[in-house]
Amino acid sequence: VEKFDDLTPGDHIAIHRVAGYEHHAIVIEVHPNSEDNTRGLLRVIHRSAHAKTVVKGILLCMITIGQFGNLAYLREENVKYNLKKDDVYIIQYKNKPFTRSKIIRRARAEVERDDTHFNIAADNCEHFANWCATGEYYSHQIGLIKGALQNLLYSDNEGYKRMLNYLSENGLMCDDCLKEARKVQEKCRLNQA
Repeated sequence: VEKFDDLTPGDHIAIHRVAGYEHHAIVIEVHPNSEDNTRGLLRVIHRSAHAKTVVKGILLCMITIGQFGNLAYLREENVKYNLKKDDVYIIQYKNKPFTRSKIIRRARAEVERDDTHFNIAADNCEHFANWCATGEYYSHQIGLIKGALQNLLYSDNEGYKRMLNYLSENGLMCDDCLKEARKVQEKCRLNQA
């Protein structure tokens, strides 16, 4: 996006963050600066936390196989953007089944009923924005991160066992999650053999 005129309420946008990920939101209102159309305010609905918290949440969630990591909240708010500095993209869908007004209604309805518990791996800003626009919950970024982290973690079999034991012994992982993590670890170990 180069100027605020390119944005429309109902757009699903992604904002590239310095931490190396993309933050996703649904545009509700567009308010360009009257003197500079590359600056302004967007009213958005998104799952949001500070970048440091998001990175911590990703790591915590991946290490605990999704049990922990609820560190952001669904909200509607105004956010300032400078399109000369901020990398903002409009997500294009091949088949976008919902109209812009329906996307906004779906997003607002979720804010009103936000009884969900944020989970960086299963219900993050990208999952939310994709669901508003298409009805499908998915996050391309999480799929990539999960694959990379799992390969890294499972490549050191003994180190991963020690980590699982530590999490279990300190009450950071339930017994069912520990059993599941050990099954996945064993499957990965057999696949590598």
